[in-house]
Amino acid sequence: MNKIATAIFSILFLATPKSMLGFNFQKESKPPIEPKTITFTVEVTPEMDEVEIVKTNTTTVKAGGTDVYREIFVGGQKCKAIVEGDGDTDLDLYVYDENDNLIVKDDDNTDYCVCEWQPRWSGQFVIRVKNLGRVYNRYTITLRGVQ
Repeated sequence: MNKIATAIFSILFLATPKSMLGFNFQKESKPPIEPKTITFTVEVTPEMDEVEIVKTNTTTVKAGGTDVYREIFVGGQKCKAIVEGDGDTDLDLYVYDENDNLIVKDDDNTDYCVCEWQPRWSGQFVIRVKNLGRVYNRYTITLRGVQ
């Protein structure tokens, strides 16, 4: 077939309903995607006159998967990322700065991770939650010191 005939065949094939061509495509029924819950709270420390924003997200990370969060953290302020898993697999937590430098990590053999750091400047940080297990893990991540 020359190029024009191939192009016409491709267009006709794509435009023709698959049932007329003898194909019987059925979509797999997949479970509905669970919406991710993001909660913002503001904590005020009266004795210090400070306001802190705390972000919390409860979700699942698939087996062997990695969830990625991008958040702006305030320079000079103590920051913390906490991950609490469901106990089924090992989760690791990594924090990178905007230049993709690893700042801090918690890669022990549990699914409870804590990373603390104090950025020198305000900027976007990347937080990665990696599941090393063979099944999904439902976890809650809490971020303190975000802007």
